[in-house]
Amino acid sequence: VGPLPMTEDSVRGTIETIIDEDGGTEEAILDRLTKQKVEIVLTAHPTEVNRRTLLRKYRLISETLGYLERPDLHPYERSEAMITLRRTIAAIWGSDEIR
Repeated sequence: VGPLPMTEDSVRGTIETIIDEDGGTEEAILDRLTKQKVEIVLTAHPTEVNRRTLLRKYRLISETLGYLERPDLHPYERSEAMITLRRTIAAIWGSDEIR
């Protein structure tokens, strides 16, 4: 048992597979290891995704409040803006950050 895991997609797993299948010559091990590809995957931490979502919602609230200040709004436009405002506030209220 060594410091590396015994999985096929690890360096140790690759070497073990080469030894089991091909007898494990130095050339075979070197050839297989130099042909391996590494893919780096960067993902956002869930709290960062949630924070960005909340920032977008806060921005929408701000824009909607500004829109509601317009004196030339038709009653239907005002009603739709109020619905948007209520939905956005309700979505924020239900988030983990507020609870």
